[in-house]
Amino acid sequence: MDYWSDIDLAESLTLVPNEEEMSLLFMDGTGHGNSVAGLIAAKDNGEGITGVNPDAEIYSIRVLDNNNCSPVSRIIEGIYMAIERKVDIINMSFGVSTYSAALEQAVKDAEKAGILMVAAAGNVGDKGVQYPAAFDEVIAVGSVDKEGNLASDSSMGEQVELVAPGELVMSTGDFGDVKVASGTSLAAPQVAGIASLLWQKDTELPAAFIRQVLTESANCYGEHDKYGSGLLDAEYAVKYYDTLKRQYKKSNDVDTLDIPENTGKIVTFDETNCVEGNWSLSKYSKNHESMIPSKFSNVKKGARFPDEKTDKDGKDARGTQLYVFQGMEHNPWWHGYFRLMNAGKGKKLSNYVTAYIYETRLANQMQTKTTASIPRGMQKDISNEIKNDISKINWSKQFGTNITNGKKRAFIWGMAIHSLSDAFAHSTTDGLGERITHDNDRADNPSYYSLRWNCAVEAVTLALNNYSSSIYQSGTYNEFSPVKKQSQFKLINIYEYIKENGGSSVANTYKTKSVSKKVTDNK
Repeated sequence: MDYWSDIDLAESLTLVPNEEEMSLLFMDGTGHGNSVAGLIAAKDNGEGITGVNPDAEIYSIRVLDNNNCSPVSRIIEGIYMAIERKVDIINMSFGVSTYSAALEQAVKDAEKAGILMVAAAGNVGDKGVQYPAAFDEVIAVGSVDKEGNLASDSSMGEQVELVAPGELVMSTGDFGDVKVASGTSLAAPQVAGIASLLWQKDTELPAAFIRQVLTESANCYGEHDKYGSGLLDAEYAVKYYDTLKRQYKKSNDVDTLDIPENTGKIVTFDETNCVEGNWSLSKYSKNHESMIPSKFSNVKKGARFPDEKTDKDGKDARGTQLYVFQGMEHNPWWHGYFRLMNAGKGKKLSNYVTAYIYETRLANQMQTKTTASIPRGMQKDISNEIKNDISKINWSKQFGTNITNGKKRAFIWGMAIHSLSDAFAHSTTDGLGERITHDNDRADNPSYYSLRWNCAVEAVTLALNNYSSSIYQSGTYNEFSPVKKQSQFKLINIYEYIKENGGSSVANTYKTKSVSKKVTDNK
């Protein structure tokens, strides 16, 4: 999932190759992770949706790539990483039809560590429940529609344990907006969320007890190989939680727990508050297909791009491989990074404020076909570097044959937003005035000077308002203003950079939040 103020993110890790430097703000490449995490833990703050348990603490371990695929070995690595972090619940919204002994061993080790595992049963209908959901140690979750009927492609089999809503489910999208999607991937996190809601009542109870509460309280109807023990019912689970807890304390045996069978009337919905459109929903439609994508999906694609290892760009003096866009030292104008440029020509620092503004102007130029003016304070050789980089983008690789000027504009706006937000990661100082670096994973640690990331989120929100403007508003130095609202950290050269672009009067309001750096810092 992406770092966003709407969800409590404890840690973010990626196991996907070549994404080691991916920004926390743009970690989710497809929207799949955000939608899963949002259903579990999105806060009740008037933004987007509210998750099942807003108090849940999320550990994001990225195993699926930009095609929502992963080798089994990476799934196994992710499970062991979760075990190391002593998580309580692992939600796995993915599946594979082929059995793996190594995957089963990882699942057994997670159970031995006291972890409750929840997984999507799969979207392959009568072809059976997929792994890891098919393992006995895992709660396999199927999907129902708004009337409580099994979704046409929800996997069936004796391993199905519970069902939950999974058709046209609204959840968290890109940059805090909402999206609508379908599949057992959306059903599983609702079970995981309710499990966390119950478990936080008494964390000393074992995972087996929570699992039994979920199955005992489920609304029982339909055939077992389709609905398992029934439809997830949070209200019934909470109602009988204390009764089941007393029974367990007395017997110390989850198999003896017993409450009245839940045969209440299924709550159905006439409206789902979304437009279904004319998507092809065949019996075995593509897994995790978005019904209504985020309106910022192409901006998000561009925002991830500078951290993806794309075309090679030679090697530096130390033999380190360089890339056209990646690397804050090699491409400071795409990573919000201050750096001494052209040491023999006046020793000018690259200005991340003007770089962001110019990039947004170049983005708008894609749509308006007007010439993007160079901002005050920007060196011409740096503006040429930025334009030259954009000329190297392989648009067919990004959008196939469906290339439009609007998509290009969105993509480059995303790249500019990456530069804006990276300033809060790569050009910040701690309380002692020392630059926060990648040493010991500080720069991309969400808990290290956490207000950096909250400010970055606010900055991105301001930028998106400009992007969405009907008059093709470009970026401004105002997007850096969130730094003025906090006292935890400072931005390097922000006073000098805004002074170059906006004049002394505006820059003075940033003066106390700025630290001056006159030399290169390549750490």
